[in-house]
Amino acid sequence: MADHLKPTLTSTYSNFVSEMDARFDDLAVGLDPAVTTVTNPPTNSVRWSSAANKWQKFNGTAWNDLAAIFAISISGNAGTVTNGVYTTGSYANPAWITSLTGSKITGDIAGNAGSATKLATARNINGVAFDGTSAISINTNNSVTFNNTGSGVASGGTFNGSGAVTVSYNTIGAPSTTGANASGTWSISITGNAGTVTNGVYTSGSYSNPAWITSLAGSKITGAVPSATSATSATTATTSTRVVTSNWIIEESAGVLQFKDSGGTLKMSMHPTDGFTVY
Repeated sequence: MADHLKPTLTSTYSNFVSEMDARFDDLAVGLDPAVTTVTNPPTNSVRWSSAANKWQKFNGTAWNDLAAIFAISISGNAGTVTNGVYTTGSYANPAWITSLTGSKITGDIAGNAGSATKLATARNINGVAFDGTSAISINTNNSVTFNNTGSGVASGGTFNGSGAVTVSYNTIGAPSTTGANASGTWSISITGNAGTVTNGVYTSGSYSNPAWITSLAGSKITGAVPSATSATSATTATTSTRVVTSNWIIEESAGVLQFKDSGGTLKMSMHPTDGFTVY
């Protein structure tokens, strides 16, 4: 607005005052071209351009920017602020971060992803690969059959649902226990009293006329039977008081040996001193 070559020596008194006042007004607004138009500014004049937000210097011909950025030294916590964030310390899910693009995340993420769309490594489900990007179909018609024929899958085989399988004793490496396919020796370890059982009888110890023996064939008796009170069809008896044969009953009574027929009728007796008596 002012011509900075004025006033001159030829300026009138009234012009002198207005011309000086105009120059003072330019200086008051910092020679800002947005609010004033300066004519003939002195070389090396400095002005503020509010439109460019920069200080400028006049080189005698044109105005040039003094600097693109003006550094300001700030102390305290504000000195570590980057892009409006105080970066000293750590923050757990800070409220001032409302969203963040996934491409800015580097490294592994701990825990479960909130909305993962694909598994990093596909997993087989019933023999069908699944990575989470699409549904899969599982064949549920293939079954596992168990039998005792020994015709199952080989030991170590697996079942993933892709086909039916049969499981039998051969699948676990065991032989058959019955029928034509039976093989091998089956050992059973028994402890305690049962370990001494022979033919169903616990043989440790002795028993006097045990109730669990209800009868015993005479052919099983070996050697003499001492002090027997009765013997039927015996060929030899030691110190027996009564002998029964097919036709006779021979018994001792009060020191007298009596001979009776099979019906029990006394037929003859023998006394140690009196001799025989026939009836």
